[in-house]
Amino acid sequence: MRVRPVIMLLPLVVLALAVLLALGGWQLLRARESERTEARREAQVAAPPLAWADALRHDPVDLDFHRVTVSGHWDPTVLLLANRIRFDTKGEEIVQALLPEGGGPALLVNRGWYPLERKDVVLAALDRDAPATVIGLARYVPEERARETTAGAWSRVDPVAMRPRLGVELLSWYVIEGERAPATNFVPGALPDRHFVVLSPQIPHLEYAATWFSLAAALAATTWLRLRPRRRAPAATPTPARAR
Repeated sequence: MRVRPVIMLLPLVVLALAVLLALGGWQLLRARESERTEARREAQVAAPPLAWADALRHDPVDLDFHRVTVSGHWDPTVLLLANRIRFDTKGEEIVQALLPEGGGPALLVNRGWYPLERKDVVLAALDRDAPATVIGLARYVPEERARETTAGAWSRVDPVAMRPRLGVELLSWYVIEGERAPATNFVPGALPDRHFVVLSPQIPHLEYAATWFSLAAALAATTWLRLRPRRRAPAATPTPARAR
């Protein structure tokens, strides 16, 4: 008796179904993990700012997305982040090192954004060496490196890359000065604009899970249609011969 090809391929079909279902389940787990991460991040941003001594006791990984407060004096060197788009306008962001009271490594601070046409006015009005108390969002992004352009601007905040340029010892994390932007249609007031935005992950894990489960369902349905018993047509009744 000859075995049908579909039955011979049944082990591969079962394996494919297992893989598709596993991928769908994995995406569901990723979706739940993303939800927990976002909820934890939102709670950290909404919490009261950590005092400087408390912030220093945190591991940089745990400190990420916490707000902190620190007092000190500004290092006079100003670094600029180029090609920063806010409010549909091209501009730059100001980065400066804050030397904390009591000594220790300096802290890089993103002091805000301005449109390119206001660059000279904003930089001229910037008090570069006065004492200051900064409240802002701590960020620790060790996997991303910055580069300095030929014009002297930078691609992002990076304590490792910027340390030789500043000539001071820097902490491995930095702070975005200011408060969270209140809404997407927020209009800046004074310049530089000191607000930050906390972006949510945009990976559609639930859509990916639905895709994998749909493929599994389609494969199972196709296999069933090919393997289901088929009714045989009833045998034709012979016509009796006519008598001559």
